[in-house]
Amino acid sequence: MPGAGYGQRMGGAGRRDAFTGTGRDSGTAGIGDQMAMRIPKGNTMTGEQQKQRAKELFQATDRADVEAVDAMISDDFTYEVMNRVPISLPTGEPFPSVYDKEAYLGFVRNIGNFTKDGMHLTYELAVSDGPYVALFGESHATALSGKKYANVYCWLFRFADDKISLVREYCDTQLVRTVLFG
Repeated sequence: MPGAGYGQRMGGAGRRDAFTGTGRDSGTAGIGDQMAMRIPKGNTMTGEQQKQRAKELFQATDRADVEAVDAMISDDFTYEVMNRVPISLPTGEPFPSVYDKEAYLGFVRNIGNFTKDGMHLTYELAVSDGPYVALFGESHATALSGKKYANVYCWLFRFADDKISLVREYCDTQLVRTVLFG
């Protein structure tokens, strides 16, 4: 869902970001550092409930339902797009690859700026193991340019109690670059 930017982290104070609409600056953060800082508290949900919650997060994101998304994610939530090549927004600003909670909620508010009528995600497989869920799916969207945006995804979710604390997105970032922002 969020696309990619090389080593960018949304956080801190400063200029307004054109993508998320937040007053956040970009900086860098190591993924390993983030993982070490947040150890899941425990599970209060079954694996089946976690798989359903993961899908519900993206359904709420696609509807731009900020309140529903906020209720499902932890205060220390992080969304990471696993990419190697930077993507620029049409404004020329780098597309961030790491979002904290505030920046992700800003993304949700602005989701309509990327497709004509949503991502239309479908899911092929969900696997649960302890506090983790891996979800495999596809988008069936139309970019604002009119181009078909049919990407494939794998998302890794980590739960802390009944909240989602981390999402890692793996997708074809070249397709993001050329279709959504090309």
